[in-house]
Amino acid sequence: MYKVGSDDIVAVDPCMRRDGKRRYRNDCEAKKYYKRQICRMAREPEQSEEQCVADPSFMGPTVRNGGVGG
Repeated sequence: MYKVGSDDIVAVDPCMRRDGKRRYRNDCEAKKYYKRQICRMAREPEQSEEQCVADPSFMGPTVRNGGVGG
């Protein structure tokens, strides 16, 4: 959703199908994976990836806006 810039299910469906095959041990592991991926795409140049992941105020727009369509 972040990469495509949309929460339109038609636009993100191919990505969601591909990613739906990924398995995580628990929700926490999944959240850490996605936050790291968004940090890699969106972090400030002067901020390291680890700083971004550790920053509780950094979140992708889907989470910041209360979910899809929020």
